[in-house]
Amino acid sequence: MAGFLQFGTAVVALFVPLAAALYLLVTVSWTLVQRLMLRRRFPIEVGVRE
Repeated sequence: MAGFLQFGTAVVALFVPLAAALYLLVTVSWTLVQRLMLRRRFPIEVGVRE
């Protein structure tokens, strides 16, 4: 068992960049969809003065 523990760092080094990339992909996609939905729901009226 102790022989496999030395590979723990390598396993973590493989999965941390993958997790970071998935996190960025999900957050950017979520923000984009949210902005598109809000822009459709509340459009910006250009040139209209009250």
